[in-house]
Amino acid sequence: MLSICRKRLSLLFCVASLLSLTPAAHAIQVMEFRAETLLLNSETLRANLNLTPNQLKLWQQTEGRLNGILHQREIRRGHMQSDVEAALAKQGLELRDLTGRVAQEEQVTIEENQQIREACLILNDALDDQQRSQVQAFLLEQMLARPDVKKDAASSDSARKSPGTGRGRGGMGGSSGGTKF
Repeated sequence: MLSICRKRLSLLFCVASLLSLTPAAHAIQVMEFRAETLLLNSETLRANLNLTPNQLKLWQQTEGRLNGILHQREIRRGHMQSDVEAALAKQGLELRDLTGRVAQEEQVTIEENQQIREACLILNDALDDQQRSQVQAFLLEQMLARPDVKKDAASSDSARKSPGTGRGRGGMGGSSGGTKF
């Protein structure tokens, strides 16, 4: 019976993190969920979970792995951004020549996102039922959190005023750069 409950809770965790719930106005869509955001907000969750020493060690390992993946992604994308900007500055560029690099980055991102999800699910498996419920509530809270509309408007205004001067959203391939869950 306990095994069935754990499987159901694991399934609920997966569903909460992989399927879209009916969104509130300005809520974060499940496919726009970012590991970076979760990591920034996870400190309070970790404290509230009252992790055992073994769970804490696994948490730290998982957090380190996620940070490592995200750091490597940031470096890789920074190099790609510079290379694409340099290529676009040259006369006579065939835009199709850039699609191979973008497609390669998209594929690497898909693989990294799978690694991130798997690491998080392994950590979730190590939690007890009460802790899993807390994680589920945390994820729902993160999804329903209203983004800072003024901050979003200001950043999109500055991006429109000075194109090509930042690492903004969009670009070739339509990826907005974050780690999606």
